[in-house]
Amino acid sequence: VERSLGSKKKIQEKIEREIQVLKDAKTNNQSALEFNSKKKRKLEDHCKKNEEKLKQLGGSLKGLTQSSKNAAVRLTEVRKELEDADMRIHAARSDIQQSKHEVKKAECAEQLKRLFKGVRGRLYELCELTRKEYQTAVTVALGKNMEAMIVDEEKVAIDCIKYLKDQRLGKATFIPLDTIRVNIASLDSTRQFLKQRGGTFKLVYDVFKDNEAVSKALLYACATTLICDTESEAKAFCYNPSFRGKYKVVTRAGTIFHKSGNMSGGYSSKDKQRTNKWNEQEISKVQQKRVKLQAELLSLERKERTERDSREVNAQIEAAKQRLHFSTLDLKHSIDKLSKLETELKLTDKDLAQKNLALKKLQTEMAKDQKKIDAFKKNIAKVSVTVFADFSRSIGVKNIAEYEEKRLAAAEYRAKRKIELAEAESRALGALDYEQSRDSRALAKKLKKKIGALQKKLQEKEGELKGFDENIKTMKKDLKSDENELKLQKANMADRDTNIASVKKKNLELKKSISKLEREVMVLGEETTKLRGVRDDVQNQAKMEQVHLPLIGDRRKRKRGGREAKGAPGELDFDMLKNNRDVLDKQEYEQIKQSYLDKISDLQSTLQKLNPNMKAFDQFDDVMKRLSNMKSDFDRKRDGQE
Repeated sequence: VERSLGSKKKIQEKIEREIQVLKDAKTNNQSALEFNSKKKRKLEDHCKKNEEKLKQLGGSLKGLTQSSKNAAVRLTEVRKELEDADMRIHAARSDIQQSKHEVKKAECAEQLKRLFKGVRGRLYELCELTRKEYQTAVTVALGKNMEAMIVDEEKVAIDCIKYLKDQRLGKATFIPLDTIRVNIASLDSTRQFLKQRGGTFKLVYDVFKDNEAVSKALLYACATTLICDTESEAKAFCYNPSFRGKYKVVTRAGTIFHKSGNMSGGYSSKDKQRTNKWNEQEISKVQQKRVKLQAELLSLERKERTERDSREVNAQIEAAKQRLHFSTLDLKHSIDKLSKLETELKLTDKDLAQKNLALKKLQTEMAKDQKKIDAFKKNIAKVSVTVFADFSRSIGVKNIAEYEEKRLAAAEYRAKRKIELAEAESRALGALDYEQSRDSRALAKKLKKKIGALQKKLQEKEGELKGFDENIKTMKKDLKSDENELKLQKANMADRDTNIASVKKKNLELKKSISKLEREVMVLGEETTKLRGVRDDVQNQAKMEQVHLPLIGDRRKRKRGGREAKGAPGELDFDMLKNNRDVLDKQEYEQIKQSYLDKISDLQSTLQKLNPNMKAFDQFDDVMKRLSNMKSDFDRKRDGQE
């Protein structure tokens, strides 16, 4: 039973060791499982973030690439259009050479448009031809009406003529739209006639683009004048007895056949200048288009800079892809590891359950055997006490069990000590055999040589070490001096940084103040231009109403109150005015203005009082009519009585 119990104890120890190993493996697997599960969650989050970032970067890259492509294509188109516009402007400007007289006439037209309401402009400025090849013919056909001023009413034309006469600005032809008479029905009949006849004939009115605002003036200027391609065609038409004296015909080359039968032609520099005036409108349109193209070019050049952004986005996308690739690999590896750990944990739990069951069974069997052994020992002790009672008394022990225990302990100690001595003897004999087998003298010589060489090397190294120590000391000194110098430089740099920051701050403040002053200057400039326009209008109104205003150019020098009149000749001399005073602020100006307005209203009220009573005049007319009627009745009755 004891042998079986001992073997069972060994089995128990083995099972317990296996259980402990399984428990350790389980704890290790659990910690690894937790670590890998956390890693898996982190990797999943990282992958999601990278995927979202990739989507965002892809969308932004698409937008950038599309916009940059469109911008690049549009940029080339805009540059070509700009080159074409510059060439057209250059070609047109080389053809147009305005004289001083023409410039003065253009300024006069602009002045009339600004001063008088209802002035639309010159006829050639308001019309547009359908084709450029008709320019010469139309210039000849319109004649002096080409540069005529179009106005809404006859009254406006009269005012403009009066202004031109007073200012001595020259002559101008005016076409008032309310008084001119045109025959629109003749256009339809002429068109039908030309359609039936055939040929290249067409109305001069029809070579213009539709413009309802000036169609009446245009019809007045050109009437039923015809245009054709060749002189032979015009001769055949005009000298035909059935059409003679009905139509005025112009060829494309500029030869004109009048209704009277005479013809005129040729081409002078003046005609060329007048023909080139049709290009002025085109130049203005091209210039407006050029301004728009330049603005678009600037915006497109800004968009072109987005290519750098697209390159950066591409680099970010590549980096995000690499990160996502490595993260997915780590995630797969961690998922595989997790599955392996879970299977290992299941197997470990299964083995542990089996081992625990086996241990429980073994422990129950061992408990039963122990009970049997204890029962046997009790019986043996009882029997041995009775059998060896005399022997125990003779050796001086209580019972034979105590004697056996002491004897067993002494035997165990002797056996243990004997084993230790045998092991020490075997070690000593082995060492003795090893030493005897070696050549100790040769080895000693070798060792001495090695020791001498090592001592020499040691001395050399010590000398080098001393040199290194001296170098280190000098380097430390240099380092301290460098550190001190660095501290000084840092202090200087800090002072300079503070100075630079203060200078930058002052510079920003100055820039802000400069921009503010520039804005104020712009506002003041606009106000001065407005006031100059008001001054010019007042001067013109005064000239029209024949009110004399004192000017500096009236005399070379004027002195009022000890001051000399300053300013350019032709400007107002405010010192000559009776009620002139310097206005200090806007409030004082408003007060003075209000006082003048009050005076004007008082004068208007007095004028209204001085006006004759129109009702009395009407009553007087009625009374006179009644008196004449009564007088006629009286004369008639008197004649009847006689």
